[in-house]
Amino acid sequence: MIKISGITLETFCEFHQVKHQQVRAFIDFGLVEIKRVEEVIIIPEEQVEHLERCLRLANELGVNLEGMEVINNMRTKMLRMQRELDRLAHLSDESIEIFIEGD
Repeated sequence: MIKISGITLETFCEFHQVKHQQVRAFIDFGLVEIKRVEEVIIIPEEQVEHLERCLRLANELGVNLEGMEVINNMRTKMLRMQRELDRLAHLSDESIEIFIEGD
């Protein structure tokens, strides 16, 4: 038996009170990755928060699919840059500690 950590499309839509068609539009556009087990669509655990963000962008702000794609790409780049800044700050902290200990 295959075990996939996630939530079914049916359960997700019931919980968030949204129509399957809206979530399927995100999937068809490539905004959300899914897994299929036989005929059941599974939203992987790591995609749930992303799908919820897409729903908020669409339902609360009226952002279309193309706009979501741009926002998601910008967010990905921003998170990557933040990780790099954190890495550089850590390296800087280590360099300062080595310098202080060297005295």
